[in-house]
Amino acid sequence: MTGGPPRRPVIASQAAAGRVETAVRRAATFQVCLAPALTLRESRLVPCRLDEAGAPRVTIQLGNGEFYGRTLVERSTRQLNLVWTRYGRGQRLPVHAHERPYLALVTRGGFQEEMDGIGYDCGEGSVVLNTVGAEHSDHFVAERTEVINVELAPAWLDALRAEGWKDGRPAWIEHRPARRRMRALRNELAWPDSLSPFVVEGLCAELLALVTRTSRPLRREHLPPPWLATIERVLAERFRRPPGLTELGQLADVSPSRVARAFRLHHGCSVGGFARRLRVAHAREAVERTRRGLAEIALEAGYADQSHMIREFRRHLGRTPGELRES
Repeated sequence: MTGGPPRRPVIASQAAAGRVETAVRRAATFQVCLAPALTLRESRLVPCRLDEAGAPRVTIQLGNGEFYGRTLVERSTRQLNLVWTRYGRGQRLPVHAHERPYLALVTRGGFQEEMDGIGYDCGEGSVVLNTVGAEHSDHFVAERTEVINVELAPAWLDALRAEGWKDGRPAWIEHRPARRRMRALRNELAWPDSLSPFVVEGLCAELLALVTRTSRPLRREHLPPPWLATIERVLAERFRRPPGLTELGQLADVSPSRVARAFRLHHGCSVGGFARRLRVAHAREAVERTRRGLAEIALEAGYADQSHMIREFRRHLGRTPGELRES
């Protein structure tokens, strides 16, 4: 931990101070025994409300990128920090809060979260939006639980509020569209390629839109919004290295989540999926209309190598580049 030990809250009475020290020792036990992978780079203890017995309750404040549990994968994009963590049955986390808003995506197992005295059952497929400073504790009930924690840039939530989202409280959902996007996100983290950061931002924006729309009326957009064509043109020009989702939203003066919703509604895919389609279409045209080598075409189109392009062709077209050239 950098910056020296955490500062103790100032307590008036000696007895209360003793209770705080006990809470601090218990919190340290949780950190060492139950969450050995937590790196307390910026975390600290902050004074909080009194518990039912009149003792001051201590909340552990976690800094950027800090999560309990064993870290399996850690990735970052321009706007997101993603930490894929694992927990065991019976593991309990003390009362804590986070300095940045984040999505908790339960990809396996489940846990019970307590917040403001209310318990929430977060099973596999749940999406939980925890806002800044929301105090909560967790109890893991499955044999193995895996959670993808997505730390959000504050600008993403600010853009949602500018569009009318007024509920700053934590939110929770669990339904099939979220599960599909979570599986796709897990695959991008496990097997990344050059477009993965862009695809990851698009999937996370869709999940954020799903969970925040539970607190406001659903608006259907039957016709493509005029700004969608502008973003399509930008992606067509820059599909090899597309701009971030925040930059695309700024081009149209809308939130990243609204961009993601529009592509899913009008193209039937994520923004990242749309960019992958553009790359396949560009490479296919070169394969069918020129006699250039496949390795050269792959690199020019932005693939890591020829085998990467072959896998993408099979996935999107059902045929290899060689089969297309021979037909």
